[in-house]
This record gives sequence, C-alpha cells and structure tokens, in this order.
Amino acid sequence: MMERMDIIVEEYGLKLGKTSERLCIRRGEEVIFEKPLTHIRSIMLYSRGISLSTDLIASCARYQIPVSICEREGSPLARVVIPSVEGEAKTRRMQLEISRDGDRGFILARQLVAEKCRGQLRMMRYLERRVSGNVMLYREDMERLTRHGKRVVSVECWGKDHLDEALDRLMGHEGMAARAYWSAWGSTLGVQSWQGRTKRGATDSINMALNYGYAILREQVWGMIERAHLDAYSGVLHRDRGGRPGLVLDVMEPWRILVEDAVGSMARRSKSVWMEEGELSTSRRREIADSVLGRLNSPASFGKRRARVAACMQQSVREVARYIRGEVETPRLYRWDVRGPKEPVGDGELDELERLFCRTGQKR
Repeated sequence: MMERMDIIVEEYGLKLGKTSERLCIRRGEEVIFEKPLTHIRSIMLYSRGISLSTDLIASCARYQIPVSICEREGSPLARVVIPSVEGEAKTRRMQLEISRDGDRGFILARQLVAEKCRGQLRMMRYLERRVSGNVMLYREDMERLTRHGKRVVSVECWGKDHLDEALDRLMGHEGMAARAYWSAWGSTLGVQSWQGRTKRGATDSINMALNYGYAILREQVWGMIERAHLDAYSGVLHRDRGGRPGLVLDVMEPWRILVEDAVGSMARRSKSVWMEEGELSTSRRREIADSVLGRLNSPASFGKRRARVAACMQQSVREVARYIRGEVETPRLYRWDVRGPKEPVGDGELDELERLFCRTGQKR
C-alpha cells in the first residue's frame, strides 16, 4: 500500500510549487524536497514568508490534500477549504440540530469527555512505575481522577432547556479530573521542572511542546472531520465562539493523550534544555512532530480491523457522523493504547480501513 506523509514547513522564505503532479519545495532556486502529490496526506505551514503557488493550491484541492497556515506556536490562521469535501448538506443540517439537542447532543458530549478521562486513567496506571517523589500524592491524584471520571459518566441532562446547565456540570468534573491528571503526569517527568499545565502564553518548554503537539493533532482531526462531511465549527461540547472549531476540539479530546505520551517520553529521556531564547528550537519542534506523527502512523486495532492509528481515528469520526445522522444509537470511539507499538508500519501491512482516507468520489 502506498505510504502517505504529512508535510510540515517552518523555514522562512521557502517556496512551495507544483511540477508535473509533484510537490516541489525550493530554497531560492535550489530544490530541497520533491514528492508526488499522491504520496502526501496534508501540508502544514508554521512560518511567515512562505510562498505557495496557485497551481499547487488547485492540485491540493483536486487531490483533497488539506493545507493549513498556523502561527509558529500552533494557533490556526487559515485553512484551504475544499468544496467537494465540505458537501453533504444533510449531515451538516442534522449536526446543527443535534448541537442544541439536550438528549442526543449531550450524550455525545458526555461520551467524548468520559473517553478522555478513561484514556488519562489508563495512561497514568501505565506510568506509575515512572513516578519520582511522593508516591502517595500520585495515588491521591489517581483517586481524584477516578472519582471525577465516574461523576462525568453520571451527569444527566433533562431536555434542551437544561443543556447549558448540564454542560457546565460536565465541564466542571472534567476540569477537576484534569487538575488531578496533570499533577500526576508531572510527577512522572523525573528531573524535569513542571509547574502545571499552561495553555496560552506558555513560557516553559514542556507546555510549549504540548501546545505545538496539540496543534499538529488538531490539524489531523480537522481533516478527518472534513472527510466525514461534518462542520468543524459546530460542536456539542465546546460552545460556539467566533473562529473556534468546536467539533474539532470536541472530537480530539479523547486523543490528546497521544501528544501527552509523546512529549512526556521525550521529557523523561532528554537531559538537555528545551528552550532557546524563549521558544522551542527548530530541532525540538521537528522531534515533536516526528514523535506525534509517528504515533498516528503506528499499527493499531479497531474492532477486528488492523490499520494505522490515524485510520482508526478516521473511522471513529465517521461513526460520530453516523450517530449525528441517527444511523446508530451510540458512536464507537477509537481507544488509543499507550502500550501499543510505536514504530510506523510499512507498505502492505494495513487492511482496507485505509480506504477511509481516499479522496471523495474515488471508488472504495
């Protein structure tokens, strides 16, 4: 099976163009990278001053290759929208209806948060052998994480008139579980300094690495949502806010642990300083990207199928779309196993689940 790759461009002044159905990246007049467009899954640009030809943009649209432009720390700036992927009006109409549905919409929101808490608990149990310091504090954090995870599952919503109140309770328990989780996660880093989780405006290297890794994961999930013909901005858990892709943030919640496992592993084995003049070095960012994308390309199982982690996630997103359309009572979400293999799989080792990454209109 053809191996596809994600392209991340961070160097100022590079030029991206198309030559005979191939992506061509130039530094001045020198060609530094060339790859057939059929071998590319996505393109992410993380720097200013990068040139992008209209021929390449048109070809990416034909091959359904998402192109994203982000701030250097990972905040999204722009994304090339492919009309044929954004279609399926029926699915999008039903998604808008379910987003304010106090029954089915809330059930999906609760399932996403509950799956996130389960994933966090599984990873913390696996990392208990890595704890440095007070083991009793770690176990107290585990108890709090378990307790609030159970409370997430028990939250109920009594109709759409009480939806906001139910979502507040749900997010309240999720927040308390997250506090316990990050406290426990930090105690597994060994000699690394950890002052707690910081989202925006982070100045320490570990939080900046997490934010950068989440940005990569977000762009991958965004593409999966587009392929499933869903609206990236109409979420069930994250409230509507201008410019915020609510459904993308909703769906990626259970899979954030991929990034946390990648960054935690690097922090535990690295004895060097992660910062250079207040930001992550280019080499460190490349290492983070390789680690996160490596996990997405690792072999995994989804039911009886065997495929890459990303393909299993794509099928999970399609299950969410089926739930929104009323075709299934409960969506089946992919559970990532922190103990699973981390090595990318080679050609010919995956099954037909990979067809879910095919272009729209292509025979499946």
